[in-house]
Amino acid sequence: MSDHKATLIDGKAIAQTIRSEIAAEVRRLSQTYGKVPGLAVVIVGKRKDSQSYVNMKRKACAEVGIKSFDLDLPEEVSESDLISKVHELNGNPDVHGILVQLPLPKHINEEKILSEISLNKDVDGFHPLNIGKLAMKGRDPLFVPCTPKGCIELLSRSGVSIKGKNAVVVGRSNIVGLPVSLLLLKEDATVTIVHSRTKEPESIIRNADIVIAAAGQAMMIKGSWIKPGAAVIDVGTNAVDDPSKKSGYRLVGDVDFQEACKVAGWITPVPEVKALEKNNGEIFSSRPPPHSRRVFSFSRTANAGDDFNWMPMNKPATCQGSIAECMADGGDFDMDSEINRRILATTNYISYGALQANNVPCSQRAPRTTLSNQVLQLIPTLGHATAAHTVARG
Repeated sequence: MSDHKATLIDGKAIAQTIRSEIAAEVRRLSQTYGKVPGLAVVIVGKRKDSQSYVNMKRKACAEVGIKSFDLDLPEEVSESDLISKVHELNGNPDVHGILVQLPLPKHINEEKILSEISLNKDVDGFHPLNIGKLAMKGRDPLFVPCTPKGCIELLSRSGVSIKGKNAVVVGRSNIVGLPVSLLLLKEDATVTIVHSRTKEPESIIRNADIVIAAAGQAMMIKGSWIKPGAAVIDVGTNAVDDPSKKSGYRLVGDVDFQEACKVAGWITPVPEVKALEKNNGEIFSSRPPPHSRRVFSFSRTANAGDDFNWMPMNKPATCQGSIAECMADGGDFDMDSEINRRILATTNYISYGALQANNVPCSQRAPRTTLSNQVLQLIPTLGHATAAHTVARG
């Protein structure tokens, strides 16, 4: 067994491939629409790890041609002021995706801030409605949390089969553990979550064909815990003292890499490299969809001045209880089936005045009317086209 060496999952190469794909798509969008995607990255305070991640996001934006909107706020910014800034970004037509770097200072309610991000700009996938759709069988959220989706992407692009496999997720955070568990379920894996109260975690992990480590505990998973031939994705990034380093510390994962690589079939590298891949996954939140036809619903009340552009469709469609938006490039398109499969399970409202202001024909039945059994075949500007997919949408 000592001669065995796991296949290293080359996330850096995978990330570069995806970068190239996105850059090509951004060029196409620029040539077609005369605009490029815009991503707003919000950071509060001066945490070194957060600043490092944000700098990499901004660099990645520049490399693929995405316009970056930088918003650096002081540690003492109030919750209300931060919400106001988020609202400004929600209303900016040049901003197609919004990322709020976590964690936020303790005096700010993270859940409240994330809930204030417009659903169709929530490229991090942390809005409660996006998480709720992720948890529901047969439903697709507009966006999926980036790091979890990146884990699935690494597995699939490395040729690791997920369907029917036993997968163990170590950690149950809202950022990685829970959403990656849901994604594995959607890929037809049998999923077990190991957490701080789990008894004999090593015996559970030993039965796993796939291990996703996201506990935040330095090298807690030993090589003896790994099933021979298993695929190991280590999301953990932990600082441990190391006097030989200029910084006085080094970064390690949740898995003892040196031990695990002698047993595993596939394994991700140490955190210094993974940090770049994680960041690539987040910046790829703004990648345009690989197809140009998509249906989803508004999550807010439309306002006078919103950009509604009509596009005729060859097939009639009925939107039941929601505003459907179809981005089609021509040809027949059965909106009914898409609505039934993908539209948000919420009733959204649009004001009659806003419809009139945008020359959208509609019967006035109430000051605010649900657009039920009517069709809004809308194509907004590049915004909704470019804020639809995360790293694994390709």
